[in-house]
Parts: sequence; C-alpha cells; structure tokens
Amino acid sequence: MSPWISSASIDTVLQLNRLSTLGLALPVPRRDLARAKLCAKLSLRYMPSCRCARAKSPLCSRQGEHLARARAHLGSFFFVPLWIDLGISESRSRVLRFVDSFVRNSCQKLDRFALIEDVGDCKAKDDWAVAAAVSTWFLWVERFRGSCERVRDALNSALDEEMSADPKVFLMGEEVGEYQGAYKVSKGLLDKYGPDRVRDTPITEAGFTGIGVGAAYYGLRPVVEFMTFNFSMQAIDHIINSAAKSNYMSGGQMSVPIVFRGPNGAAAGVGAQHSQCYAAWYSSCPGLKVLSPYSSEDARGLLKAAIRDPDPVVFLENELLYGESFPVSAEALDSSFCLPIGKAKIEREGKDVTIVAYSRAVGHSLKAADILSKEGISAEVINLRSIRPLDRSTINASVRKTNRLVTVEEGFPQHGVGAEICATVVEESFGYLDAPVERIAGADVPMPYAPNLERMAVPQVEDIVRAAKRACYRSVPMSVTA
Repeated sequence: MSPWISSASIDTVLQLNRLSTLGLALPVPRRDLARAKLCAKLSLRYMPSCRCARAKSPLCSRQGEHLARARAHLGSFFFVPLWIDLGISESRSRVLRFVDSFVRNSCQKLDRFALIEDVGDCKAKDDWAVAAAVSTWFLWVERFRGSCERVRDALNSALDEEMSADPKVFLMGEEVGEYQGAYKVSKGLLDKYGPDRVRDTPITEAGFTGIGVGAAYYGLRPVVEFMTFNFSMQAIDHIINSAAKSNYMSGGQMSVPIVFRGPNGAAAGVGAQHSQCYAAWYSSCPGLKVLSPYSSEDARGLLKAAIRDPDPVVFLENELLYGESFPVSAEALDSSFCLPIGKAKIEREGKDVTIVAYSRAVGHSLKAADILSKEGISAEVINLRSIRPLDRSTINASVRKTNRLVTVEEGFPQHGVGAEICATVVEESFGYLDAPVERIAGADVPMPYAPNLERMAVPQVEDIVRAAKRACYRSVPMSVTA
C-alpha cells in the first residue's frame, strides 16, 4: 500500500461512481511555477494512459471550497490544479501506484512536501466532479506556512538567499563545494554560484580562516565553515586576535564582517576531541558575537542576521539537529526575514519555574516541561538563541515572574554559559528567587567514547525534570541526599 495515501480514500472515490478524474491541486510559489508544470509532465511516464490539463476554474462549488481552504493554509501562492484522466478501466491498484509515483518521483523535485486527504461525506453517485472535489489530494511544498523544514535546509536556503542578494558573500571550507558539505548544508551552491564563491579548501583551518579574515578586511563577507568547531582550535588565533579585536584596535575604522559556522558540541560516538561545546569559550571574548540556533526558524533567521552583521559572528550549530524538522512560519520564508541578534525567545510560557537553554538543550527542556506539566508544574522555557550578547532582560523578567531558575547546557559546568546566567540573576533579581538556582551541564570530564557513558556525560530530559522539581521543592534537595 502507498505510504502517502490510504486505500480507504481511493476506495471511497471509486465507489462513488465510475470516477475517471483525479483532482490534484498543487500550490507552489510563483518562482517555482515552471518546476510544478514540469512535475506534471514527468508524472505522465508513470501512468501513460493519463493526461493532465490546467483547470481554468473550479469544476464545482466544493472544489472552490477546497482551494480556498488550502489557500488559507498556504497564504498567497499560485495554485496549479491538475485534473488527471485515469480512464474508467483503471483499477484501484493503478490509482494507488500512480499517486504514489507522482508523490515520490515528481513532487519531491519541488522540495519536501506534506499531504492532506479529505474524503468527506459525499454520497453522490452520479456527479464525478463532486467526487473529485471531495477527494482532492492537496500537495504542497513543506517550506510554506504551517509546514516543516529541516535545519540543514533552513541553513542552506539562508546561505543561498544571502549569496544571491549580495555578491560579496562567499562560502569557504573543507568539502563545501564538490561534496556539497559534510552535512549537505551547502548542497547545490557550487552549481549555482561557481567555485569562485563556493571554495573548497585544503585541510588547514589556520590557513583558510586567515584568508577569510583578510577577505573581510577588504570588504567581502566570507562564511567560513568548520567541519566541526573542534577544528576551530587550529584557527583560534585568527578568530580571536585578528577578527574579534580589529574593530577596537583600529578605533572603529576597520570592520570584520565574517561568519565562522559549523557543528558544535557533542554528536554521537566521536570521542572527547570532537565533542566539545565552544559557546562559553567564544562568548567570553569581547568583539565576537556568538549565536546558537535550535529550530529551523532560528537557523534561517540567525544565519541571515550573522551574514549581514558588520562584526565577526561565531555561529554554533548542532550536528544532531541538522536532520530535525521544525515548523516554519510564512514570515520566516520571506527572503527579507532576519532575527535580531541578542534577543532570546520564550518557547513556552509558564509561571512556576524558568528553564533557560540553547541549541539542542532547548528540545530537552521542552520535553521536560511537558512532563512537568502533568505533575502540576508550569515551566517557562527560554531559547537563548544569542549567547553573546546575552538577553539578560528576558531572563530576569522571567525569573521575577516564576521566582525559580534552571539553566541547561551541554558544555562544561565551570565558567560555563549557565554560570554567567546565574551570576546575572543573582546580581539583578536575587530578591525574587524563592529557591537556589539549579545548573544542569555536561559532566566535568572529557567526553567518554562508550555510548552508555556518553549519555551520562550530557544533560538528559530526566535531569532537567529532577532539577525543576528540586527548585519547586517537589523532591528532596540534592544537598540533603548527598
């Protein structure tokens, strides 16, 4: 059976009448209209007996209702209705195979997509147009409002749009071109912009990072990719001494518009030398801006902001989040979309305890908040987004409301991001605290290689739940049990 549609829907359509037409409404942005038409033509080879035609107007009032509802989901997009003549002799299995092939082999060329079915309660037995209207499959690209996008795709689209908008932007790093990125973030960019703007480099971080900083001195806007931020240690002199300090040391005469980006923190089974979190390292240095996205919208909006910024930005991604999909708003898909640097996001509002996290720890915190809610604890989850500058006002405002604080990070506890947040709250909101601050961080040891020990070395959902309960005095404090 097709994984995309149910056999019950096909049965309903075929039982209504000797249905000879299947209606597909394919909504696409205007810029993808030609590609949508191409997909329709490609679909013919999977079922040669069918034919496709543009519908100039809805075949019935119900069809119009469906299109209106889809338009409400998607916003202002161009709809390409395709009416496919299946022939009265086509069997149910042929219909299933055709729609499945259309989805798998044609619509995927537009991008990721989702599928809606609406069979309805139509009982007409002599009006195939009504049957088609009630049984229309609405396919749409997942990059539309109300849909989802993978983090790697969000990063890719942000790079693509910024490179298209500004010829000074270029990408360089190991395997970003021919291999299309170690994590496929730069997929398709070499073909579109050529080797002058998507430059593969040797395995020499110190060399190509220095070249990037020099290019930024001369007004270009390089995006330097590290295959992992652990390798940035080979280039840390250029990042700290050359990029971060030049604006101050030149009395503001020299800006360094450069982005250093790549996966940061623990991945899975890569050992101590490839698992460090550099958020605290780089955020301790004046002159740098440090961003760490969690969702696809974060990744897209923050990367565009980083590329446009006149100062050096360290952009800390997470390898385990690249393949994760997150909802993306219509606003975020606009080419002008940009998130402000230095502004946190309240992912979930609450009144009993504040949980502050960044990157992958935000997802753990949201899961912990779901668990806590079942036990009567309302947790507010703050996604930092920006590590430096730190949104101290949002953090303190939340703590003054909830009177409790839990910080979550994957980095080492000593001199960590959580420690800075704790100091900020103690300095500005100490009188509002009703419980000691709870700090959840990675274990104070080099990352173990064994999977069971690796799991124990990074924060888990249950760790956050226990910390929040301690802060709310729902369990025995750790100091009592020690």
